[in-house]
Amino acid sequence: MRERIIGYILLAFSVVVIIGTAVNTYFVFIGKARPVNVFGSLGMLDLLPGIESTPNQADNTNLGESLNIFAHLFLMGFIGSAAFKVGRLGVMMIRPIKVNLAREEKSGKTR
Repeated sequence: MRERIIGYILLAFSVVVIIGTAVNTYFVFIGKARPVNVFGSLGMLDLLPGIESTPNQADNTNLGESLNIFAHLFLMGFIGSAAFKVGRLGVMMIRPIKVNLAREEKSGKTR
């Protein structure tokens, strides 16, 4: 009985974590939350040495923001997959284990 309680706790924890990562990722994509800051402010002109920005040039594309969103998506996917494995362990603890052992009858007949 104790294993089933632990299994339900693990399953509930994993469901909460998976829903939390999905909501967090959704909020990052719609702009209500900020992604993890791994790459900082990195623009396309920072990658090309020797090119100076001019006043009439288009706005410098913020490559760092796109990379941060990708890193955030990767991190949330990793956390979600870890929660899935914990939930799968919880489900295995909840299910009953049935073992059927077939006994052979001893008889004089051979096959």
